[in-house]
Amino acid sequence: MQLIAFKHRPILAKMLANKLKLKISWAELDHYAAGELKVIAPQKVARQVTIVADVEEDPASLVSLLLLAAALRSSGARHLTLVAPWMAYGRQDRVDKPGQTPAGLVVAKVLGHSFDRIITLDAHSPTFIKAFGKKLVNVLPIPPLLPPLIKGARGYLIAAPDRGATERAKRFARALGLPWIVIEKHRGSKGVWSKISRSDLPKVKLANVLIVDDMADSGGTLVSAAKVLRRAGAKHVEVYVTHVMDMPKLKTALKGHVSLIRTTYDHKSHKLSLLILSELVKKLA
Repeated sequence: MQLIAFKHRPILAKMLANKLKLKISWAELDHYAAGELKVIAPQKVARQVTIVADVEEDPASLVSLLLLAAALRSSGARHLTLVAPWMAYGRQDRVDKPGQTPAGLVVAKVLGHSFDRIITLDAHSPTFIKAFGKKLVNVLPIPPLLPPLIKGARGYLIAAPDRGATERAKRFARALGLPWIVIEKHRGSKGVWSKISRSDLPKVKLANVLIVDDMADSGGTLVSAAKVLRRAGAKHVEVYVTHVMDMPKLKTALKGHVSLIRTTYDHKSHKLSLLILSELVKKLA
């Protein structure tokens, strides 16, 4: 297997290469005079190739991947695997208003057409996963892969910050043998606000609560959830998020609302949990 990554995004690729004991073949990204992207693939290409690259928010990230995949196919690659722990656009998996496009489903179909296998970390939703046409391997950061979380969360109440995180909270709670609740999230003219159902209020009072979610950007949803938990009498609130866009920024947003924040993948530093990295390697076997 040949491991290929873009030279301007080396950190994740180097972590994976060290684990696999492989050398990295570097691809380069350039531009034509008019501004169009130009991808320069390695000159020597194996029949089986694994590309390591996130699908980032900048559309250039997706276009670069598609161009690289096409270049490798034309150079003789017969089986292409993409290891992309982060898949941007996954939250756009439905249409809210007429005229909108579910961009996540479009991105999934395009990637599924270009790659034979795609490995990611905690994809946003079943709808997004289904759009890949069975080519997606979704690695879930379940508690057995997160020993510090297991040790720290005994006796806690697990909370989903909105309905979209229900299955994730349920999975965590079952793995740890803990109770769980779902916080209702609402959007209004003044922003996001949260509510806890009457039946769940007794569970929250004086409880240690662990909020679990797949990703955090501004932290608005988590702040709203933490506030309503505090108002309901929670003694202690912590957060575990698979993907954090900017940990220092998130810590600032959540300061005074939660006691501890954990993540599996910090996008600002491009550092991935070593246990999760090992799980990605297993999926490549």
